[in-house]
Amino acid sequence: MNKTAILFLVFAALYLSSCSKDEPAQTVDSGVCGTNLTWTLTDDGVLTISGEGEMTDYDYYDNTPWSKYLPEIKTILMKEGVTTIGSYAFKSCTGLSSVSISGSVTTIRTAAFFECIRLSFVAIPGSVTTIGMGAFYNCTSLSSITIPNNIRRIESDTFAKCSGLSSVIIPNSVATIGSSAFIECTGLSSVTISGNATIIGNYAFAGCEKLATVTNLSPVPQAMDFVLYKVNTKAATLYVPAASLEAYKTAPVWREFGTILPIN
Repeated sequence: MNKTAILFLVFAALYLSSCSKDEPAQTVDSGVCGTNLTWTLTDDGVLTISGEGEMTDYDYYDNTPWSKYLPEIKTILMKEGVTTIGSYAFKSCTGLSSVSISGSVTTIRTAAFFECIRLSFVAIPGSVTTIGMGAFYNCTSLSSITIPNNIRRIESDTFAKCSGLSSVIIPNSVATIGSSAFIECTGLSSVTISGNATIIGNYAFAGCEKLATVTNLSPVPQAMDFVLYKVNTKAATLYVPAASLEAYKTAPVWREFGTILPIN
């Protein structure tokens, strides 16, 4: 084969390669997931939810419209106009790594991302006011989470068993932290609790075995029993408002921290 023919084949291969890279993703499947919502899955693993209004709620035993594609879904895009993410909508999406939620979403319902074990990133917009029970249960790869400042209650089991979380800041809007909300977040080392949080449910931080620093902004020590069950509080440090230092040093459970210091 002469040099001209070889060069021709090389340029032809490069051309075909560049063309294939420019090809748009192809639709694998699509359908309806709400009265005015549709879904589209493309061959690059992107599931897009589009339209106006609420997504259909499913239950634990339901097959969602995309259930046969769970290992193939890598990214979820919630388009502007979607207002809720349905219950159990993306349960056990084992290939899912990232989620983009539009600013029109106000509610993430029960167990919406239950056991999405590869989900490492999700940006929750400030428009969200409600996150349901177990919404991110056992999302073991989730490394960080920003809780919007419009959330008044963190429901039970919302972030339970999210072992990849290392720190959590609970915003001032939160008044109640539900039972087992962060149970067995075994990688969690630092927690900041809202100054307006008056109720912390049982086992909220139980089994968070690496928890070393807790900053509690509440001027009044919350009454609690098993909130810190299986946490080595003797080796941990608690930071509290300076004016409340003595109150924390005598309050049940809080007084068990090895070091209690005022917030500078």
